[in-house]
Amino acid sequence: MGIAGDWGTGTPTAYRVGSQIASHSPDITIHLGDVYYSGTAQEFHDYFLDAWPRGTLQTFALNANHEMYSGGEGYFACALATLDQQASYFCLENDHWRILGLDTGYYARSVPFLELLMKGWIRLHSTIRTWLAEVVFADAKDRRPVIVLTHHQWFSAFDTEYRQVGSNLRPYLDRVALWLWAHEHRFAGYGPFGFNGIKVRARCLGHGGMPIELGKRPERDRNLLFVDQRQASDPNGQPLELMGKPIGYSGYAILKFTGPTLCIEYRDENRTLLLEECWTCGPDGPRVRILTWNGLTPATPPPEF
Repeated sequence: MGIAGDWGTGTPTAYRVGSQIASHSPDITIHLGDVYYSGTAQEFHDYFLDAWPRGTLQTFALNANHEMYSGGEGYFACALATLDQQASYFCLENDHWRILGLDTGYYARSVPFLELLMKGWIRLHSTIRTWLAEVVFADAKDRRPVIVLTHHQWFSAFDTEYRQVGSNLRPYLDRVALWLWAHEHRFAGYGPFGFNGIKVRARCLGHGGMPIELGKRPERDRNLLFVDQRQASDPNGQPLELMGKPIGYSGYAILKFTGPTLCIEYRDENRTLLLEECWTCGPDGPRVRILTWNGLTPATPPPEF
């Protein structure tokens, strides 16, 4: 399974990421949302539908704030039908794992950046909340670990936090092994953290194709474990900058399922392996261990991962 976020930009780095994802021949690919700049039908055709690497079995796309700047024109009227995706939310499952893709973009405002001021608007639609309760999590005995996919983040050491999304998922967070989100243009990872006593591990994958933000210091303690702070270089080895500020590498994640074991590779646009983590289902819940740690800040893995 190949995953990237904030990819639909039409930038050279986005196309490199797309090519790298395709090189893994994934069965399924998932875009975590944001087709720039306003998610119009034309932008979806130019920057996403005709360029995003398709999975051999299925391709999915999540809704996000940039999609809704045009009122969801390109996403709902064009992308879902083209991808043969029935809704803006889904659940994929096998005998050991569940992948839960959720629409956090539906209530994003059509005025750009207004959701930063009205962050409480970012939440799950009542239809999705009903589906979670009556379908996905109807069987309380089903303890398969869940990987949650959204565009918006529940918490962040750097930027806006959309706590209403976590509140909507609160009844089920004890089953969530890992939460992958995008929105912030960086690659970062968090150890167990949460509000009101429930904690999850999370990874930010918003570095699919936009200029990657470097140098911003954490504003709050959210158990930030790592961030990719490497400055990207051009083909001649010269450091890349945008408006006088350094920019980093784009990237993606590859998820490989083998029975109860899930290995996740996080790679950059040049296919460099930065992090590989291995999750194993057990009677006491999923456990994670690090197989590769390369080029991240800090240089060595933290004790609690």
